[in-house]
Amino acid sequence: MRDIRDDLRQRLNKIALMRAELQQRLAWLGQVQEHIKATLDYEIQDAEGIQSLLFMEGADEVERGSPIATFLREVLSDFRPRSLDELKVMAGSRGIDFKDKNPGRVLHFALVGLAQNKMVESLGNGVWRLYRGVAENESGSPTENIQGKDAPIM
Repeated sequence: MRDIRDDLRQRLNKIALMRAELQQRLAWLGQVQEHIKATLDYEIQDAEGIQSLLFMEGADEVERGSPIATFLREVLSDFRPRSLDELKVMAGSRGIDFKDKNPGRVLHFALVGLAQNKMVESLGNGVWRLYRGVAENESGSPTENIQGKDAPIM
């Protein structure tokens, strides 16, 4: 009969090496997970900072807004579709302060916030316009379009 004790010792050593490799990989994956969580937390805080630029506390629901939100409502008030790049150029020419943030990103988040409140709508491919159901009356507050939502915008 053959002595298999040496074979078993070799297998045990191999298993120990495999376990050590797996433990190193698990430790590495744990570090990667922590880095991704930290990056996500940073992005959430950054987005909240951008949102705080959009709306000022204590203002009326319709009238509240930062210079960025006001700017977007003004330049889109003619219902003409505008790309994010056009809006960035227009904001730059008006001297809009982005507080050391990426202008395209700030404008995008502002547009998303305004879209959630049915103030603007995305036409896709980074193109935006004032929401079809919104028109400005003399006081500057949004009202339903007199022609209705499905009426063509001229």
